[in-house]
Amino acid sequence: MLSIIGVLLGIIYLICGLWDMLIFVLIVYTCYHIGKRVDRGEPAVPVEEMWRWLMDKWRLFR
Repeated sequence: MLSIIGVLLGIIYLICGLWDMLIFVLIVYTCYHIGKRVDRGEPAVPVEEMWRWLMDKWRLFR
């Protein structure tokens, strides 16, 4: 399985270039991660968790 992914990424690299391939991989990974969270019944973007984390970090400056 990993060898197939490597071959596909290599072909994309040869056709499009390094930066285009990295952007493509980033988009695919992001969509995979969001889809996995939605399938588990979790929110796609955990806004409340991020808000709590930011507020805990910013309390140090008060």
